Amino acid sequence: MRFFILVYLLTNFFSNIFTQNILDISGHFFNSFGVVYFDDVSFLKDTSYLGISTLRLNFINEFKNFIKIDGSTDFSILYGFYSELFSRLENSTKLNDNVFLEVNVRKLYIMFKYSLLDIYLGRQLLKFGEGYIFSPLNQFSKIDLKDISFSRIGSDSLRVKIQFSDTGYFEKIIISDFKSTDYVLKLNSLVWNLDTSVVSIYHKKLNWLSFGFSLKGDLVLGIWSEVLYNFAQDISKNFYSYLVGVDYSFLEKILCRIEYIYNSYNIENFLQEVMYLSNYPFISENYLATQIEFIFDFFNNLTLLSITNLTNNSNFFIFSYKRNLLQNLDLSFTLRYTTKNFFGIKDFLDFKMLTFLIGLNIKY
Repeated sequence: MRFFILVYLLTNFFSNIFTQNILDISGHFFNSFGVVYFDDVSFLKDTSYLGISTLRLNFINEFKNFIKIDGSTDFSILYGFYSELFSRLENSTKLNDNVFLEVNVRKLYIMFKYSLLDIYLGRQLLKFGEGYIFSPLNQFSKIDLKDISFSRIGSDSLRVKIQFSDTGYFEKIIISDFKSTDYVLKLNSLVWNLDTSVVSIYHKKLNWLSFGFSLKGDLVLGIWSEVLYNFAQDISKNFYSYLVGVDYSFLEKILCRIEYIYNSYNIENFLQEVMYLSNYPFISENYLATQIEFIFDFFNNLTLLSITNLTNNSNFFIFSYKRNLLQNLDLSFTLRYTTKNFFGIKDFLDFKMLTFLIGLNIKY
């Protein structure tokens, strides 16, 4: 009986949302197909196809400024080599040979607002640092490697935010995947015109305690930095990471961005905890990323990205061109090249790979 009452209440709630037109729905359909070439890999064919078709559903609504529901879910069909890479994920289902369906809830949370207090419950993007590609502090929002823009995926958590000034706030976050629970405290304020955050993180499962801070501001250049130090019971697993980044815009048409990150850990000591390391999957000792974006006009955009693993001189390159064909229709061409042992993870994409993709993005 309780189950039927719950179903009735939920049905009535969402039917009211739709009938009162207070649910704002948006999203896109993205289809990308291409080929990938492997150099000197004995267990793979020299050339293979790959593709992904993704329907993204975003929705958001607000009730009188004190309750908000925000969600985003991807329904993706993976073909060819993509299906081989991601078929072991818990949220994927086999449809056919080399064809898998992946359902990815990127975020789904409810926010309650009362005076200076905000409470967020559900899957949400947790941002503790300021890095664009690398970020020692953003340990709970992992990078989606299928996305050329390196977007991040949310974590299931309860977040309480207290605003104590126009530019300052305090947050307490509890992150749980039903197997383990982690805790984060964050203090943010404006100090000498720098957006400054101090963060402490406790990984209960690993019994790790981390402290760090981030800075971001604009001088002649845009600048940002992060520092993290991790304490463990096993002192061989103590480590620190730091990040520095700058960017500069020319004539409002060219954006240049540089990031450098250093990790002090020895990866051989973390084979069981590799997923928990800051900056996963970029876990070699140090990396340098350089990005140049050309905005020719409203219709044409060109991006060049180079990431170098300075430890072993391996590289990752992206060339991407996007053309706006119609108001809600974009055409893109992407070329990726990855050299051997770029990520620093044993047996993880540990080969040279060249990928060419053509994509079509329809927004609604």
